Amino acid sequence: MGKQLTINNVGLIVAGGALAVVAINELHPLHSNSIYLLLAAGVGAILPHLSSFKAGGVEVTLREIENRVQEVKKTMTENRERNQSAQADIQNRINDVAAEAASAQADIQNRINDVAAEAARAVKREARLVWEVGGVPGGAQKVRQRSFAPANIEATAPKTEAEEAPATDAPTEQEPASATTDDAALLQLVRSLKVPKNLDDDDDTWALVDEFKDLPAANSTRALTAEVTPDSDDPDWYRVRITLAPVGSGAPIVGRVYFLIHHTFPKNKVPAVASNGTATLERYAYGAFTVVALADGGNTKLKLDLAQLPNLPKEFAEG
Repeated sequence: MGKQLTINNVGLIVAGGALAVVAINELHPLHSNSIYLLLAAGVGAILPHLSSFKAGGVEVTLREIENRVQEVKKTMTENRERNQSAQADIQNRINDVAAEAASAQADIQNRINDVAAEAARAVKREARLVWEVGGVPGGAQKVRQRSFAPANIEATAPKTEAEEAPATDAPTEQEPASATTDDAALLQLVRSLKVPKNLDDDDDTWALVDEFKDLPAANSTRALTAEVTPDSDDPDWYRVRITLAPVGSGAPIVGRVYFLIHHTFPKNKVPAVASNGTATLERYAYGAFTVVALADGGNTKLKLDLAQLPNLPKEFAEG
């Protein structure tokens, strides 16, 4: 057994330290652990060669002190780990709440985007094709809504001869005094044509008429062509220029020509007077449709599906 020391001063030091530990332990357990370590270190420095000593008649072995030190270290480690675990749990919860908030915000934004997209689609369905007043390059005006009364048409711009046909199946305008027999025959043909009933805005009007299903876009003397260009002010809309012109040995086009266009235009049977041997019509639209040209007293009937034009903007073709 190692040396023993019964010096009262040492006993008092140890006893006083023990009392301090007990007192601090009542106030703050974590600090008492530190005091234990300090006390153990002090005792170890004072009594490096003793296996035990007596304080107040109580024998305390260094092994007991070492065991207590180990217990204190273990307790401190456990407390530190618990604190770290608690902090990690708090941070994880904060992260979860932040993620939930971000997800909710993303859901709200997605919903806003969906509503905006649906509203845009609704606008396009309501205004699938719009009317161009006058049909003159550089002088055209666009009306961005389909549903307007004739009074509003009058207020937009004065009618030209090519726009005199009313928005009905049977044109009733007065033929000019110079109208030919061919013009009168053509007018009778146009009056006999009926727009199919119960059409949706997306239905291709004249492509559904049996009489026109097998018409070509050109024959040996006439050709129906079109140019589609994006509008410089609004890339969602396109200027459509439709032309009926002679080809091959065909004679110049004279007199009245009718262009049959989509039923969502205020006028779907539009008269035009040939000029310089050709007849043209311009409209603004955001989607393709089928146009039929009638000329030469009804002897010329040609059909052109704008969606089949080469190098056509995809948005227009699928509109």
